[in-house]
Amino acid sequence: MQDLDFIDFQLVDLPELKDSLTYLSDRGVNLKDPDTGRQLLILYEEGGDNDFLKGVLHACGYENPDNQTWQLPWPVDKRLDITKLQSHLGSNMILLFGQSMVNLGLHLNLATYSPLSLGETTYLKADALNTIRDEKLEGKPQKAAALWQALKTRFLFKQD
Repeated sequence: MQDLDFIDFQLVDLPELKDSLTYLSDRGVNLKDPDTGRQLLILYEEGGDNDFLKGVLHACGYENPDNQTWQLPWPVDKRLDITKLQSHLGSNMILLFGQSMVNLGLHLNLATYSPLSLGETTYLKADALNTIRDEKLEGKPQKAAALWQALKTRFLFKQD
C-alpha cells in the first residue's frame, strides 16, 4: 500500500463552541444576541489596538462598528472553531488579524491581503493590527495600503 502524501494538513482538536463563547464572555464580549444582521466577523490579536481597528472600519463605511460588526480579541495561540462561531453569529465575511489558520481550524492556504471566497463566506487574512499600525506610524505604509486595497474589494459597508 502506498503512503498518502497528498494529505498535507494537521488535525487540530478544537474546543466546543460553548467553551469559546464562555472565554469571550469572561472578557466582556457580549455575544448573547447573534441575530443582529452583522455580516462581518473580525478576529484580532489579543492586545490589538481596537481604536486603530475602528478607524479602519470607519474608512470602510461602518459608522458604528460596535453595532455593525463582531470585533473579537483572540489570543493567537488559543484554538477556536471559527466555522462554528461564524455559523452561530450568522457572519459571511471573516477578517483575521495576526491569527493562526491552524488554531482556527482552517485548512486554507490564505495569502495575506488576498480575499478568498469559499461558498458564501469570504475570508481575509492580514498581519496583526499592532504591526500594521506601528509600521504605518514609522512611515512604512505598505501593509496598511495592502489592507486597504483588499478591504475595498469586498469588505466595504453596504447599506440595504
